[in-house]
Amino acid sequence: MSESDLSTKITNIQKLALLLNVMKSLASELDLNTLLPLIMKKTTEVMDADRSTLFLIDEKTSELWSKVAQGAGIAEIRFPKHLGIAGHVATTGNIVNIAEAYDDPRFNKEIDKKTGYRTKTILCMPVKETDGKIIGVIQVLNKRENIFTAEDEELLSAFSVQASIAIKNASLFEEVINIKNYNESILNSIATGVITADANLKITTLNPAAQRIFHISPEDAIGKLTSEALLANTNPQLSQLIDSTVKTGQSQSTYEYKYQISKDETININVNILPLKSQKNASLGYVIVVQDITQQQKLMSTLCRYVTREVAEQVLQDQGSLGLGGTRKKVTILFSDIRDFTTLSEKYPAEEIVNLLNDYFSSMIGSIFKYQGTLDKFIGDAIMAVFGTPIAHHDDPVRAVQTAIDMRRELWIFNERRVSQGKPPIETGIGLCDGEVVSGNIGSEQRMDYTVIGDAVNLASRLEGLSKNFPAKILFNEAVYNLVKDQFPCVELGEEKVKGKKEHVKIYGILDKDIMICTLPSR
Repeated sequence: MSESDLSTKITNIQKLALLLNVMKSLASELDLNTLLPLIMKKTTEVMDADRSTLFLIDEKTSELWSKVAQGAGIAEIRFPKHLGIAGHVATTGNIVNIAEAYDDPRFNKEIDKKTGYRTKTILCMPVKETDGKIIGVIQVLNKRENIFTAEDEELLSAFSVQASIAIKNASLFEEVINIKNYNESILNSIATGVITADANLKITTLNPAAQRIFHISPEDAIGKLTSEALLANTNPQLSQLIDSTVKTGQSQSTYEYKYQISKDETININVNILPLKSQKNASLGYVIVVQDITQQQKLMSTLCRYVTREVAEQVLQDQGSLGLGGTRKKVTILFSDIRDFTTLSEKYPAEEIVNLLNDYFSSMIGSIFKYQGTLDKFIGDAIMAVFGTPIAHHDDPVRAVQTAIDMRRELWIFNERRVSQGKPPIETGIGLCDGEVVSGNIGSEQRMDYTVIGDAVNLASRLEGLSKNFPAKILFNEAVYNLVKDQFPCVELGEEKVKGKKEHVKIYGILDKDIMICTLPSR
């Protein structure tokens, strides 16, 4: 072997050793922000150059960009990917090797003027993925001795392959981390409890909502079997549900399950258990999804005392409507009262009066709910109902009149039952008013009542009181009359001076004889 061949062989071995060292350095770094400066540093060392820059292609903006340009003192460089020498390489995929930069028309001398740097030699090469797609450009400036040779091109080409692999791995790692962080952020922010377990049913993660629902900390749950952490002894049905998911490989669900947290505390939960499987159908573990419906059921129970279940479900969809505060709404108010109740109370024992009211209210509430009104409150022997809040309908005044008619009919049935028992019948009056009110929760966070406040409320109460002076026992104002006159047999009853009103109020009503023949649509 000649001295020249030996020298070439030694040089090649040195290059391979250098590349191996570079490969190890790049392969050990998965943080993209750290990797990019490292690639430039290693490029400069390998090529025995003064400085180097790695430009990556931003597909969204069609730009070349560099996080850091060695020696330029610039935090980030961005420019259209077709400009300059780097742009030429990025668009053509060709290697550019320039012995004198200032002789090449593609070179931008302005950058040297700004930085005070003198660019002489340039070697610029595309960075490609394994499928040939160009993802960036490596640009090396000013070889310390002489110019960049064909051997330098070969060496930089080998280096760019390693850089491409390292960038791809780091990018994939960054994507995985971003997805992981994104998923964790979602899990940490949602109100639904999520617990993951491995194939052996050992808990691997639980989000804050699950910790709150089950009253357990990560230290008390992670690494433990689900049967241990989720109290299988006192909650056998939940444990059976998990076992069933394991045996069948199918998701299992249960709703309104009473989970026993302790001897004195239970919560109501909806539970879904789902198996996690690989593409080859191998078990990866399980996910337990839990929704705490304890408060929701309490709210539903409370709301159902005032509205139908359907209306309550709609209200609960808008949690914002459950706080303190009010909004202006156009509604129809219904007031109903028992005539001469004070005399009746003095005449009979308190127990009998209570039974009377309970039976009477039970009969009347059905009519209110039938037409999807809201029971606002009981005021002694009076009933106040609202049509138009919290759920509004386009025909709320019609619904209110239908309710009043139905209440009169229910009263007749109620009195027939009382007379058959040897008890005296009772009489009532009903007042209706359509107008604007403020509706919402009034009170404090500890105790609040959903109600309406406004002139329409006062007028409905006054009309109910005036019903004792008219043959019609259902009275309403002109606003209601104008909205329902084509659907019900209404009569004009004249004008009355009403407390709180400067002008007389026109009064309309429906006579009992017309109620008897009036046909109401079913709801």
